[in-house]
Parts: sequence; C-alpha cells; structure tokens
Amino acid sequence: MQANRVPLGSSVVSTLIFAAAVPLVAQAQDGSSGAVLEQIIVTAQKREENLQTVPFSVSAVSGESLARFQYQDLKNLNGLVPNVQFTQMSNVGLTLAPSIRGIGITNNPDPYTGTEVAVVIDGVVQGTRLLGLSDQFDIERIEVLRGPQGTLFGANTLGGVVNIVSRQPTGEFGAYGKLTVGNYDERNAAVAVNFPIVQDVLAGKVSLSQRQRDGFYTNLFDGSNLMWIDSSKARAYLLFTPNDDVRATLIVGRDRVRNGADVAANISSPDELFWRPGISRDVNFNLYSDSPHINRADLNTYTLNLDWTTGIGQLTAIANYMDFNAFNIQDVDATAEFLMNAGRDLASRQYSAELRLASDLGNSVELTVGAFFMNLHYDVNTMSMVHAFSPDIITQQDVRSDEESAALFAQLYWNVTDKLRLGAGLRMTRIETDLRSLNSTHQNPNLHPFYYARNIAESTLIDGFVANGSETWTEPGGKLSVDYKIAPDVMVYGYYARGFKSGGFNGRITDPLDIGPFEPEYIDTFEVGVRSDWLDQRLRANIGVFYSKWDDMQVPQSVFRGNPPVASSTILNAASAKSQGVELELQALPIDHLHISTSIGYLDAKYEDFKDAGVDYSGRPTPYAPQWTASLTASYDFQLNAGTLTPSFQYTFNDERWAAFTQFPAERLDSYNLVNANISFTPVEGSWKVALWATNLTDEKYLSSSLTVPPLFSFASFGAPRQYGIDVTFDF
Repeated sequence: MQANRVPLGSSVVSTLIFAAAVPLVAQAQDGSSGAVLEQIIVTAQKREENLQTVPFSVSAVSGESLARFQYQDLKNLNGLVPNVQFTQMSNVGLTLAPSIRGIGITNNPDPYTGTEVAVVIDGVVQGTRLLGLSDQFDIERIEVLRGPQGTLFGANTLGGVVNIVSRQPTGEFGAYGKLTVGNYDERNAAVAVNFPIVQDVLAGKVSLSQRQRDGFYTNLFDGSNLMWIDSSKARAYLLFTPNDDVRATLIVGRDRVRNGADVAANISSPDELFWRPGISRDVNFNLYSDSPHINRADLNTYTLNLDWTTGIGQLTAIANYMDFNAFNIQDVDATAEFLMNAGRDLASRQYSAELRLASDLGNSVELTVGAFFMNLHYDVNTMSMVHAFSPDIITQQDVRSDEESAALFAQLYWNVTDKLRLGAGLRMTRIETDLRSLNSTHQNPNLHPFYYARNIAESTLIDGFVANGSETWTEPGGKLSVDYKIAPDVMVYGYYARGFKSGGFNGRITDPLDIGPFEPEYIDTFEVGVRSDWLDQRLRANIGVFYSKWDDMQVPQSVFRGNPPVASSTILNAASAKSQGVELELQALPIDHLHISTSIGYLDAKYEDFKDAGVDYSGRPTPYAPQWTASLTASYDFQLNAGTLTPSFQYTFNDERWAAFTQFPAERLDSYNLVNANISFTPVEGSWKVALWATNLTDEKYLSSSLTVPPLFSFASFGAPRQYGIDVTFDF
C-alpha cells in the first residue's frame, strides 16, 4: 500500500489544510460540481502525509478555525478534540497542564516535574510549559497526536504530542491581519507581511500581534480588575531557496507578557484555616488581592531549519536556542487579610538540535532515521510567606537544574502489498539530570505582601540546607504497527507502542531526604482503528479504540519524618493505572455549502494500585480525565449577490472530572457545556471579511481547575465568562 507521503521538514508549507472544527471543501476530482471533503494534511510523523493514511489517532485544527472561534490559547480546544484536556495550572495563569487520555497534568508548575505530553513548535520541543498558554497567532494548524510518541518525539510523550505549525514565508509580496474589538475592553491587532528580497532565492516575513483585555476578576481590595492581558508577539522569518533542492528558514521570535498578577479564587470550606464567612464555590469573579504586581514573562527564540533533497533522501536539520524569564507574585489566600503570599522568579535557557533523513528504499520501504540533542537549564527562585502563622518568616527555595538529552531513532514502513503495510520504530534516549535545591528560612519583622526582593534583602538568615542530586537514565521507546486497506477509502490499523517519562529529582522539599531521585515511568499502549471516507468523499468517519497500562507513575506524596512525625513532600514511583476508551470523529457535507463535524470521546482512566499516607486510592480516576467529551460544529455558506454570509455554531461538552486523586470536595469539577457562535460576511470582490462572534454564549459558569492544600485552603480557577466582539480581517 502506497501511503502517498512526502518527506517533510518543519519549514515546508502544506498546501492542503483541513479545519477540524469546520471542514474545508474541494471540488470533486472527476470535474463534477459536487463538493467533497478536503484532504487532511499533517506532519505527525515528520513527513507531509494525508491523515487518512496515519496509523494512529491524530486530530488537526487549522488556523482558520482558531481565528473563527476566537481560540486565543490551547484551553479553547477542550471538548473539541476527544479525550484531550488543556488546563491552566490552578494558580499559574500561563502554565499549560495538558492531559491526553487521562495521562498528564500535574499541580506543580516547576520544570523539574516534567510532563507526559510534549509541545512542539515548528519542529522544536519546548523544554518548559510555563508559557504554554500564551496567545496564538499566525498558526497554520495545530495537530494533537494521541498515544505514546516515543519513536519520533522521544521521552516525556506518554500521553501524546501537541504539534504547532506556524505559517511560513510565501516568497511573494502580501499582507494579512486582523483587528478585534470586544467586551472587557478587548483590543487586539495582528498583521503579517510577506515580501521577496531576491526573487525566487531570498524572501522574508514579519509577523506582529498585540493583545489587550481587562481581567475577568474584580479586586474587592480596591475595585480594580485582575488578570488583565497585555501581551505581544513578534516573529521575523528569512527564507533561503538557492535551488529546488534546498530550503532554509531562519525564525527569530520575541514574546513579551505584562499581564496582571495571577489569581485563584478561595473556595475553602469551614474546616480549612483560610475559610472566611462569605467564601463559597460560586463562580462570581470577585476576590481580594493585596499583590497587584505585573505577571512578567519574556521569551526569545531562534530557530534554523534546513531541508535538503539529496540523492539518498530528504535531509532535515533543525537547530534552536531559546531563553525565558518570568516573575510573578501572588496573594495565595485571596482574602482581605495578609495570610499567605508567594512569588516566583525564573530564568531558563534551552538549545536543541535534530538531524534526520527520510528516504524511500525502492518502491516499498520508507525509512526515517535521525539523532536528537537538547540541553535545558533553569533556575527557579521561590519565596513563600505564611503570614497567618509566622508573621515575620520567609521561606525561600532556589532550585537549579541542568538536563541533557541525547537520542538516536529510526522508523520504517514496509508496503508488503498495495494494501498491507507494516511499521516499526525504535528510539534510544540517554538523559542526564543534575539538580541542586538551596532552602533557607529568613526573618523580617516588616514583611510586605508583594515586595519580593526587598523582603529578602532586609531579612536575617536563620536556617537553611542544601540538597544535591545527579543521575543518568538510558531507556528505549518504540512502536509496531500494521494497517490494511479493505477498500480504496477505508483503512484499518493497529499498533503497540511503549513510551517513558524520564526520572528526575524533587526540588520543592522541606527535608534533604526527599530530593530523590524518582525513577522513570512507563506506558504500554494498544490501539486499533478505522479511517474511512464514504458517499463519494462527502462523509469522513475515523474511530479509534485504545488501552494503555501506566506503570511506576511519578506521584507527589506525603511522608512523615521525625519524632513527633512531621509531614514532608516527595515524589515517588508509587502507582500504576490504566486508560482505555473510544474516540470518534466525523466530518460531513450533507448538502453543498453545509459543513458539519462532530467528535465524541469516552474515557476510563483509573489508578489500579496506589496508596498514599495509608489511604488506598486504587480505583479512583486519574486527574482531569472526564468520562465523556463531545463537540458539534456546523456552518453554512449563503451565496448572496454581494458576497458570502457564513453563520457558524459550535457546541462542546466536558464531563465532570477530578482535579486530584485525593478527591477533596473542592477538587470535584462539574461538567459544563459551551456554545460559541460566529457570523461572517465576505464580499464577492474584496480582500477583507467582517465577523461578529461570541464565546460561551450562554455565560456558563464553571471551575476549570482547583486544588486543596490541607489544612490551609482550597483554591480554583474559573472558566472564562461570555465574551463577544467584532473582527475585521484582511488578506491581500
């Protein structure tokens, strides 16, 4: 079976893009007037290929859909992609906490905890998720790969990969952009300009965006709004194409975030120490904050991508350097009193390189081989003031870590016949981690709620310790697959994959013994599925059924040391779990101009063997694993004399879920339904479009994340309220 695939480096621009939320259409190949569903082109296997030939679960959302339904960050995809959750860390607004099929999520935002779901942007693995919820603009598409991706993407991809591809230079002069005005004083502007420098040899592109919006929360302390948005992005591209065989792209990027300070609502119960009269779980966006500091973050990134067609195949090289700095201080208790405040000052840098060769060996074998290297360094300095119990005490932790990862990988597909294909992949990864945790206790009788540096500078050191750790792990990952075309447009597939997450060290400790290390965790996944087109390519139905076994899970736990025993925090390989379920995605063109898509996900993700502090949590669901997720999107193109009027509607459903395995009452998150709507007008002759839009049209009130820290408090983040506005877009 020929998969009809083309080797791809991350800089190659797909010419056939599919909007998962709103299917694109094309004319039938036989020349008839009937519309058909467009091909879905993805790069999930680092080759450009039709999604209907990929033998595992992948969903793709185009940049057009992201813009149509105001998807400002990955959280907006919840419910749209089956069995996928993109959650904001409970009290860290820009930190992405992803979960795919119940695998992922952690309530510790520090980089040393790692992640089970990787984010890749233009071929570059993102070493930190602390800016994972920044604004998205100028995106070609977002691909969500479900299941272990240990062969091509390496460690820390047990749940899957989020592959983000930006729009690349065209080599021709042109500009496009969007202006947005909405409630909460939202004012967004974005523009991208393509331009040739040397015709057919050197081209450039500049992409700029600025987003501003008032926060949803009102500060009862002074009446101001909280968690406002003030962020900007800039990208500069240089494309070099000296001949038909070479394509080199340099991308230089800068993100600047000056948002309002992170907040989380206090939803404590009367048996918790930070509860006060009037506190409840009601979603009202009113709270107190005595730390109205700016949430500052800066990211600089430099990426060089080279694609070279040689006599032995397509050679791709990707090199990247990025540095990231962030500062934030927060009123943790969210009450009118100075009970607890915390701050974080972080600096990190990363450089990575990948070299791979995609080659066709004869007419029946496709081979991809490569090597990967990444070095990640970070320094996280945190300060905590539990003023309610220790009015003059500051605890400070300075965690410094270096991680080096090196890997060799190979993936092969053998077209046994024109219908039967076998696949195999293997990756060997070596990871070396060093971590130092410097813990100190300071005394300052004049503590201020948000003067981070001054509080430390004017304090006296009274206690402290240093803990160090260093370890190296070498682990395999890989996949075996088979697929078979039972009809020209119907393919069945099955695979087995093994993935792992690296071991590491615990930096957030109160006792040197708790630093670790914790060992790697592993997952084995089996999946079978069908990819199919029906009714002359007017109906597309893809379904997958999976089972995953997760062993040696790295779980934050409580241990008791000393006499009398005192609770301490550590990370142990202390649990096993299973994740199984079904995923269905449908796209249809029942009549010309009517586009419908729907998805349904069923998930059963539970701990099989897990005990913590004498409590047996076996049988409980893993965090952020709703049993059901679903979506329905529809649009219709009314062809008018003056142009095209397109109303679009989208409904998503997220079932109830737990925010933590402890299942404290505040950690139960109810189900919610969201409705988004858009109506746009495009003139017959014109390079512009105007649209009215609304998100969360019914103003559904719900908790998006929560956490209980016994016996102190429980806090939560609320889902965004109803928003509406108008867009004007242009493209010429």
